[in-house]
Parts: sequence; structure tokens; C-alpha cells
Amino acid sequence: MYGFANLGVLQWLTGDPNLAGESAQHALDLARVHAAPFDFTNILFLTSIVYRNLGDLASVKANAEQMASLGAKYNLPLSQQSGDVFGGWVLAHQGDVLGAIQQATRGIDGFRRMGHTMYQTHRLAMLVEMHLMAGQTDEAQTLLDEALSISREKAEHFWDVELYRLRGDLSLARGADRQAEDAYHQANVVHHMKFEALVQEAADFQKRERRSISTKWRRKLPVCNTEKCNCAGCASAYFCPEAAISWMDENMDINYDVCKACGTCMVECVRDAITMEDAEKAMAVENQ
Repeated sequence: MYGFANLGVLQWLTGDPNLAGESAQHALDLARVHAAPFDFTNILFLTSIVYRNLGDLASVKANAEQMASLGAKYNLPLSQQSGDVFGGWVLAHQGDVLGAIQQATRGIDGFRRMGHTMYQTHRLAMLVEMHLMAGQTDEAQTLLDEALSISREKAEHFWDVELYRLRGDLSLARGADRQAEDAYHQANVVHHMKFEALVQEAADFQKRERRSISTKWRRKLPVCNTEKCNCAGCASAYFCPEAAISWMDENMDINYDVCKACGTCMVECVRDAITMEDAEKAMAVENQ
């Protein structure tokens, strides 16, 4: 579930918002079933980043309320503070900008007191946005400087593009068009520098997480011996209760993402071409 949540962030950063939303939803679905409260709050936080970037106010609001609730119930201050920040962002976009600033600042102050800087650049960026919405450019500048300082000192650069974009917005709000142009150009340069690395990281994440999910809860998976698989039609594909097997042009493919490892395909295969193998071995064969 952590893999899918982080993958969603990477997919948004690399320009694939639809897949980002799907990965975020998948992470939440897994978390609701399997996660302990602390882990669930982390998944809520990561998926809130995705939903905020997608402009999905309803999903951010729902996540923020859950983070606040779980934080209060299980005494998880990080969760409560995250709920304040994301809840404040939603409030700002609903029209109560000053109330939003107060709420988000409360959450960010909590992180400051704890010395917790992971993802602080993202949280500060949200607060900068709120101050710009309120026309409070001096406050926005102070917060932006803090975020860029954390980026430099802690090497947390994943949100640098957005920070430089906000610097451009701030310059425009102050009437400094040339400085705004320079900031937007810097944002573009940073984006292109990071894009290829992020694309590869997203691909690697997806491959690792798919392998982990496929083997974590199933010890055996079906494997087809292609030398024996020579039917004109596939009874295994026809009887598979999950429709996990596709058959086209006399080629068989098993979708391990949906396969439940029930063994029906092995029983129905008239050529005895399918065997149930160790899940790690099955995934290794698929990735060859």
C-alpha cells in the first residue's frame, strides 16, 4: 500500500494524473483492509498529496477529516497536524481563506515544534498559496524562504518545481514581471532535469510493488508451460472465475494482478500445461 501511495505521487510528478489517482485509490483500498492506524494515517497523507494536486477537494476533505479523527483517537499528533494543514487548504478553496490560514498554520507550527521536516516543503507550499490568495505577500515570502531553506539543507527536492512556481506567482503579485519570468524559467529547468529520473523511479516502483502485492498473500500462482499449451481454445480461460486469463491467437496470458490463485485453471487445462508454482518463481518467469 505504501508503494502504491508513493507511486501515485511519482505518477503525478511525471505527468500522469489519471494513473496517479488510480494508484492513490488502490493504496487507500488496501489500507482500509490491512493497515494499522499509524500506517493508515500515512497512506491518508500521501494520497492527500495526490488528490490535492488533482484538485479533488472532496477527497482531500475526506482524508483530512479521517486524519484528524484518527489522530485524536490514537494520540497521533502527526496525523492531527496533517489533518489541519490539508483541511485548511480545503477551507481556503471553499472561500474562508483567513480561517484556512489559521488552521493550516496551527498544523505547521506543530511540525515545527517537533522538528519534523519531512514533506514540510509541501505543507509550506500550501500555506504560501493561501497567503497569496489573501493578498499577504510578505507572509508568503517568509514561508517560501523557509521552504526553500529546508529543500537546500535537508535535500528534500521533490517539491522544488512547485516552490519556484510559487516564487513566480509571488513576483507577479508584487508586479515584478521579470523576476516572475526568471522563477518560472527556473521551475521549468528543474522539472526537465528531474523528469527522466522520476519517470524511471515511477516505473521501478510500479514493478517492485506489483511483484510484492502478487506474492505477499499468495504462496502459489499458476504458470503455463507454453510448449504444452497448443489448444485452439482455452478451457482454463473460459472457466477462470476472475477472468484473469486471456487467450488470443493461441497465446495465453495470466493477469497476476487479479488472479486469486484458486487453481481452477490447472484443473480445467486439458493439456496439463498449467501448474501451481511458488509465487516468486511465477513472477520471475513473467518478468523474463
